[in-house]
Amino acid sequence: MKKLAMMLAACLLLTLCVGCGEAAPDETKAPAATVQTGAEPSAPVTAEPAVHEPQPVELSGSWRRTHTEVEGDKNQNTNATLVITGDTAQTLTVTYDDSEFPEDNFREQSLRIREGELYPGCGNGSWYAEVTPTGEYSYCLTLLEDGTLLMQCSFAFDGQPMLSYQWFARSP
Repeated sequence: MKKLAMMLAACLLLTLCVGCGEAAPDETKAPAATVQTGAEPSAPVTAEPAVHEPQPVELSGSWRRTHTEVEGDKNQNTNATLVITGDTAQTLTVTYDDSEFPEDNFREQSLRIREGELYPGCGNGSWYAEVTPTGEYSYCLTLLEDGTLLMQCSFAFDGQPMLSYQWFARSP
């Protein structure tokens, strides 16, 4: 039923575009596929290119920080690593080591996978991972489509709420 609705919507869109004098959608993007649903005539349906949606278990591995940003100020501080272990989304743990700020380090904290995006437009609208509480800081991680790991840290500075963002690349 869902395929039929999608097929009808595609036909309607194509008819409207061609019928009102506008150019038809670019047919060079993807090959058309034919969908047959019983006695109805077949209609071309353009297949969307497959986009890899990162999965939480893909967080597993070693990561090296590439840069940070705090309140708009960027820093090329690369003195931190993340090591994430676990073979399912339910068993992931994270260890964070920052040689410049060792007081921020934490060991083998559990990750809780949450649905939705870390913040609007972050690049992964499906999920993010919350690190179990580590004192006055709270951390969340997400894996972006380009394979970059993004960590958000929430904390208070002089009584004011602050956010820092740290980007990590997979270590070889």
